[in-house]
Amino acid sequence: MIKSLYDHRNYRHFILENGITVLLVNDSQCKKSAAAVNVACGHFDDPDNIQGLAHLMEHMLFLGCQQYPTSNHLNDFLTQHGGQINAWTGTEYSSFYFDVHPEYFKEALQHFSAMLLAPLFDSKRVSNEIESIDAEFKMKRNDDLRRLYQVHKETCNPQHPFSKFSVGNKQTLGNLPVNELIQALSSLHQQHFAGQNLALCLISPDSLDEQQQLAQQYFNDFKPIAKTVRALPPLYRPQDLGIMIQIKPVKTARRLILTFALDNVPADFVSKPLSIISYLLGDEGQGSLLWFLKEQNWATNLSAGGGIQGSNFKDFNINLQLTEPGIHQIEQIVNVIFYHINQIKQQGLPEWRFNENKQLNQLTLDFHEPTKSIDYATHLAAQLHHFEQEHILTGDILLNTYDPQRFDQVLTQLTPGNMRLKLIAPTVVTNQSAQWYQTPYQVQKIPDEWLQSWRQPGIQKRLHLPEPNPFVTTDTSIIASDDNNGLPIHMIDGADMHFWFAQDRQFQLPKGDIYLSFDCPFSQGGIGNNTLKRLWVATIQEQLNETYYQAELAGLNFHLYPHQGGFTLHTSGFAEKQQLLTKTLIKQLFNHQLDEQRFNQVKHKQLITTQNSLLNKPVNLLFSKLSVLLQRNAYSPADMVPIIQQSSLAQVELIKEQLLSCYHLQAFMHGNWSMSQGQQFGHYLQDKLLTNITRSNEISRHVVDIRELPCSVLKVDNVDDDAAVVIYFQSPSESVADIAMTILAEQIWAGPFFNQLRTEQQLGYLVGTGYFPVNQHPGMAFYIQSPNTDVNNLVDAIHQFLHQSVQQLSAYPTSRWQHLKHSVAKQLTEKDQNLSMRSQRLWLAIANKDWQFEQQQKLAEFIMALSLEQIQLFCQNMLERNNFGELILYCSGHGDELDLAHGDPIRCINEFKKQAYYIP
Repeated sequence: MIKSLYDHRNYRHFILENGITVLLVNDSQCKKSAAAVNVACGHFDDPDNIQGLAHLMEHMLFLGCQQYPTSNHLNDFLTQHGGQINAWTGTEYSSFYFDVHPEYFKEALQHFSAMLLAPLFDSKRVSNEIESIDAEFKMKRNDDLRRLYQVHKETCNPQHPFSKFSVGNKQTLGNLPVNELIQALSSLHQQHFAGQNLALCLISPDSLDEQQQLAQQYFNDFKPIAKTVRALPPLYRPQDLGIMIQIKPVKTARRLILTFALDNVPADFVSKPLSIISYLLGDEGQGSLLWFLKEQNWATNLSAGGGIQGSNFKDFNINLQLTEPGIHQIEQIVNVIFYHINQIKQQGLPEWRFNENKQLNQLTLDFHEPTKSIDYATHLAAQLHHFEQEHILTGDILLNTYDPQRFDQVLTQLTPGNMRLKLIAPTVVTNQSAQWYQTPYQVQKIPDEWLQSWRQPGIQKRLHLPEPNPFVTTDTSIIASDDNNGLPIHMIDGADMHFWFAQDRQFQLPKGDIYLSFDCPFSQGGIGNNTLKRLWVATIQEQLNETYYQAELAGLNFHLYPHQGGFTLHTSGFAEKQQLLTKTLIKQLFNHQLDEQRFNQVKHKQLITTQNSLLNKPVNLLFSKLSVLLQRNAYSPADMVPIIQQSSLAQVELIKEQLLSCYHLQAFMHGNWSMSQGQQFGHYLQDKLLTNITRSNEISRHVVDIRELPCSVLKVDNVDDDAAVVIYFQSPSESVADIAMTILAEQIWAGPFFNQLRTEQQLGYLVGTGYFPVNQHPGMAFYIQSPNTDVNNLVDAIHQFLHQSVQQLSAYPTSRWQHLKHSVAKQLTEKDQNLSMRSQRLWLAIANKDWQFEQQQKLAEFIMALSLEQIQLFCQNMLERNNFGELILYCSGHGDELDLAHGDPIRCINEFKKQAYYIP
């Protein structure tokens, strides 16, 4: 197998006697062992009369098998030992994957193989899970991506299995007697969950020999079977091309999607013509397609590439976000796109451009941030179906072959007649409704005069292809280690600035992160200043993206984002040119003139995004309101809308001047830099950012104190039919003890809460718990979204669960208690997975004034010393509200309102916060 010279892992590829393809990965640095099985079985294999069967199969595999008949047996085991499990079902493949602490990998693998080998398909559980799938379907009925996807299905060849309803619901899965449905599940399982249809990847610190023994021990019992081969008709018939589909969305959106139907050539991975074409069409710099469309005020965003893909089909998409004027310029916009495609055709593929892309891809392979083992295992298991052994690790990344002829051949398929246009907007005219999601749409042939003009598009002299990228890294050497322990050093400790520096000694990558956080008193001037600050940040980010787009392509990233105290500039990626980029961006912050047209475009996007956030699913709305409710300087999107509407460029320019005239600076530099480079950069910040300003102190992130209040209840309006509830408990303090016990209590409840309220009681599809700190003050939340149960019953169910589980804590098995403590403590003290995660964790520690960088270790030590009696008392105090706060937030859907007996209603969030006490 081809692999990077910098890859420390060892690999072994082989095939079991029964035909299962196996890839083993020995990774001495992985924090958790992981396994993934990719199955050549997806919704294409659903019988026509039981659509959604493969999706139901995915759910049923978790609900008991011959060896372990208990529902969620593997999930329960993994929860106790620091692991997780998940799955997905696609068109032609399904994937199942988990991770766990390495010492429990063997036992987890035994559970995993057993659930895939011999599921029970218990009739009661099948019936219950149909309810769960139906709840999932109902929850996504207003999801515009799902709705758009269904229209795509209905407008392609109805004989192709892509047109099937992949998710399923009670109507498609409940139309047969349960015994016949079980028969269909068994048949689908026997036909596909075996032999050559399975690809297995294991990742572990264990040796390759030990892993091979595990693979043979637990996967040899699957029967041999030939890999599923499907004879598929074409996805698009002639009448399915050259059409325009107009679609009306739920949320406000104005999008234009050009979809080209391409031949699917597996060998293209060696030359990746589509990857280079995507790069050229998706360029955002001056002279690019997007730049031109912005200048015309026709579009605000563009992406090229992607689209559905399968064994006999491949789409290539150009996706645009349009302005309101752009909606009326479709013919001209597409004309410009085809002119730019012709420019690419005329230039062809110069060797220098291929080499530049090849170099960037090689840098990506050599110096990528390590991913979690569960994600890597899932990715590799899928690769096993698509690549021969040599290319499993690199086939989707590396450019190997310069093939200008194939590049030209692909471009010849990007023609008007080989295209489908989708126009998505609130104002389109429709004449039919898509099945299942009731999406309004209309299909028309593209006018002949449009097609003719696009075949000979008009000349646009201001458009040109990108020049060679000046930001490509040439120096990937690793700086010699300075004599320190790798923890941040407080290089500058002033009243108006803190600067921290740390050299990376763990990951040995030529990369780094720089954070600059500005705490600005003027951002505290209420919702008006806060909203204008967000508009300024978004506008300057938009304009800088155009200027430094090639830096991002070369692995130099920057992100400007607002926070409660002001705003932060974060740069990341290759270290060689990052300081120069950061210094340039600092100058731009102060000196860059905002463009009025760009401001108006950003303002419009912000307005749509803010308005659309009000249409999010109920549980998301509730958590958003919870954050607003508990933080002094957080504001509701609904309240920002009128301010955005009335804002002007002059107001934003003024707020910019105010923000940058008075601030406190917190900065952190971490990565492949020497101590002297850190010192020089710190002095640069002092000289450039702390002269000619009014200096300020840090701004406290205050949290609303609800510990002494009666339980408060907030109703949140929504347009969804589902009812939803979030119950939040605020812990007594920010002490190590209270943080540790909140984390551990949530872990105790997570698995049983899901099992009882979702799997057993079927109260909804979205059911769970979460550790929910607010500005580092600990708390936990319990949530349910339900299509069939009202909020009173949901609240009662949560409270009843908590009371019963607290009573049962005294009987909590000792061994399970020890395992849980060990697992949580280990997660807290695990080394960071990659450089960016370590940078982020250290940055958060600096912001929280954990300047000894020992909070995680203290939490772990406290947890390991904790007795069951202590956690039982903590949970009892929570239920009795002894120095705990409680909030209930709910959306009633179409059901009854919450009974006032549950708590005191909050009539107005702003008044509630004005009268509140705050935890500093």
